[in-house]
Amino acid sequence: MKVTRLALPLALVALAVLAGCATVSTDETETTPIPTGSQTFTVEMTGDSSATYVVTARLVADPNEAVAVTYANGTNRTVSVPPGQGAVTFGPESGATRVEPRNETVGGVFFEGTANFSVTDEDVPATGNAVFTVRRKGEEVLTAWGFVRCDGHVADLSLSVTASGVSGVGLGCEL
Repeated sequence: MKVTRLALPLALVALAVLAGCATVSTDETETTPIPTGSQTFTVEMTGDSSATYVVTARLVADPNEAVAVTYANGTNRTVSVPPGQGAVTFGPESGATRVEPRNETVGGVFFEGTANFSVTDEDVPATGNAVFTVRRKGEEVLTAWGFVRCDGHVADLSLSVTASGVSGVGLGCEL
């Protein structure tokens, strides 16, 4: 029975080659490989579990010098990422509705639910940059957003929330 199962697909392939439907490309076009690595990136949110949050945290290839921010009034602005290790965060008073890194995203996590969770992206390339957004489900304006920079690899991002929003941001860097 195994011979019959293999015979039909092999016959179809041979027929396609003989009919000229299948070709072998001789172009030497370059393709961009999908970045992979041996690092991990974990995002943890703890605190008030009564609200549903949508969290996006993206690892960004070096150099991450700016992010594009869209505001509730429809304006767009490029915000520079300051040099040096640390986290810079903004709250709902910024009026931001969308934040996009200006450089290539090489990994990250997405979560929708109540607080007290942890999500890990495996096998990502080492990078010292992350951009994150936190939104209460159903709201237009972001509850919090920001960027993280490490001298080595951004391994962890921790977010603490209370009933009024994000109350703290922590980061873990690996050299």
